[in-house]
Amino acid sequence: MHYSCPYDLIGKDVDVRVTDSTIEIFYKQNRVASHKRLHGRRGQYSTSQDHMPEKHKHYQEWNGDRFRQWARKIGTNTYKVIESILASKVIEEQSYLTCRSLLKLSDTYSPQKLEEACHKACQYSQKPSYKSVKNILIAMNTMEARATGNAPDDSGGVTHNRFGITRGAEYYGGGSHAE
Repeated sequence: MHYSCPYDLIGKDVDVRVTDSTIEIFYKQNRVASHKRLHGRRGQYSTSQDHMPEKHKHYQEWNGDRFRQWARKIGTNTYKVIESILASKVIEEQSYLTCRSLLKLSDTYSPQKLEEACHKACQYSQKPSYKSVKNILIAMNTMEARATGNAPDDSGGVTHNRFGITRGAEYYGGGSHAE
């Protein structure tokens, strides 16, 4: 089982007293945490929100159902990918950051594009991942930019578009054409 203690004790040696009903954690002979002892399924967590740094406290609001609802609003394929990510870890909570990152891609690319990328990822794999969806989105974005003639590449300011190779003012060390 996993029991929390204040985050500022990470890496420090603590003493633990275990009874049938309680887990107590001591640092330098001062009790810093007390938890009701967990029984049953191995690997359970008992976490006190007071033990977390401020920037991590919002993670307590996350849960699998919240991510499933968010994904369902985007589409069925996004929901399938979220289900896959949630199932990928023995402890579901360990997948929450990945779920959030995947769903936030809809802010960058649009919910429709995310759903399309998730659809493609589901076609490629039984267990689609964040990385596969993000790579699909990047590829879709690149192909779309090339189709519209706005695709930059890594050739130092040279753009290949429908008019051929175009070098902008930036290529020659200048600024914008408009003055």
